[in-house]
Amino acid sequence: MKKIILFILIVLLIAPAAFSQFRLDMGVKVPVSMGVKFSELSSGTDSSVNILENFTFLFPEASGTYQLALGPLKIGAGVQLYTLILESIAWPMAFAEVDFSPVVPIVINAKMGGGAFLMFGLYTHGDTANLFMPEVNAYVKLGKTFRLGGGVMMFTNKDLATDAVPYVLYLGGSFSTTF
Repeated sequence: MKKIILFILIVLLIAPAAFSQFRLDMGVKVPVSMGVKFSELSSGTDSSVNILENFTFLFPEASGTYQLALGPLKIGAGVQLYTLILESIAWPMAFAEVDFSPVVPIVINAKMGGGAFLMFGLYTHGDTANLFMPEVNAYVKLGKTFRLGGGVMMFTNKDLATDAVPYVLYLGGSFSTTF
């Protein structure tokens, strides 16, 4: 009986890997608004500070993930990377994505990343941190691999004030391919 239970557990762990595939996403994000949103709890008003009023810059990004496709739903985990050429930072992340193709060429993606960070380039350092970055984006598919759209990334940890939410609103484009 123990051998049968062990066999079933092994099959349940290995079977999804047989239907999974490696995914590579490469693209660029252009922040439209970056700042901190404050909620004035006592007065009931909201205010925000926008850091990008006079600057525009690009964030090249890449992610390598191992994904499992369940029809239009894809789930996976891997590594997210942002680079400014001289310095790069990578962290683990997990995602869930819904692809509405072929009905409409829209892809909605939700990610959660953070907890451990590796910086490399001019300064190389690895560390764990209690910083997590939820992200939601929506893209229009142009062909099989190219996507254009936008999204929002927020930053959270237990030490941030409960009435302040750091955020980045961005536009972006990416290529997504599977192996």
